[in-house]
Amino acid sequence: RPALLIYGSYDWESVTFREALEYLKRRMNLEIVHVLESPHPGWEGERGYVTTEMLDRHLPPDRNERLYFVCGPLPMIHAVERILDRLGIPRRNIHVERYKMA
Repeated sequence: RPALLIYGSYDWESVTFREALEYLKRRMNLEIVHVLESPHPGWEGERGYVTTEMLDRHLPPDRNERLYFVCGPLPMIHAVERILDRLGIPRRNIHVERYKMA
């Protein structure tokens, strides 16, 4: 089954588990969209923060049938929950792991 990972990071060097993610991408039907807050010159991927427009571009046509797993810092979780709500994603399809940064 296809999976989409939207992965926000400060910059390319701070993307954790890059090698493991690339391995998973080759082994399964996984698309990874990196969103960098501070990309290096020449970066052609997504920039800044996850937005409604960005998710609208990347989510598949059957988006309301998919499951969503949201994990990260609380401000990002709250923002993504609002975005998914704006996009009409059913709450029952959204699973959130809330934790506080140490």
